[in-house]
Amino acid sequence: MRRKVWFVVLALVVSRLPARAALSYAYPNGVTLKRQGNAGIGFVLGSPMGLSGKYWLKEKQAVQAGFGYGHGPAVYGDMLWHWDEIFPPLNRGLLTAQAGFGGSLKYRNHQLELGPRLVIGADYWTARYPIEFFVELAPTLTLIPLFVTRLDGALGVRFYFRGWPLGNKGGQGEQ
Repeated sequence: MRRKVWFVVLALVVSRLPARAALSYAYPNGVTLKRQGNAGIGFVLGSPMGLSGKYWLKEKQAVQAGFGYGHGPAVYGDMLWHWDEIFPPLNRGLLTAQAGFGGSLKYRNHQLELGPRLVIGADYWTARYPIEFFVELAPTLTLIPLFVTRLDGALGVRFYFRGWPLGNKGGQGEQ
């Protein structure tokens, strides 16, 4: 029951975030992709498994947060930067690399764990639907109660609000 309440609260908060102008990516081969939705929410499989939200602050900068369960309840938050120049352009969609840092709070083995984490991964944006698929690895250093390193990994999908995340080549429909 509590999970349903948290999901509804998170969905309401994300849906009320202000919309920003469309951000576009123009490639040398003439393909222009446009991301219009800035707030997304989705599911994560991995550690921790649960819900994830992402909000774009600038064209290549976003914050993400999530909560779930992986050997106990967990909450995390990250600041992310994205690079679309690393991967070759795609005709349908956009593949970007991401890296960033944040923090993690977990309750594991009857004790609270707190520490910083680094995040690296990749995102794939579909051109036709407001959906982002992502994969990420997050090495975490637990500082409280003792120094322990852990590796979190995730595979997930997010749905974006306020319009489609990407437009199509030349503003035309997909071919």
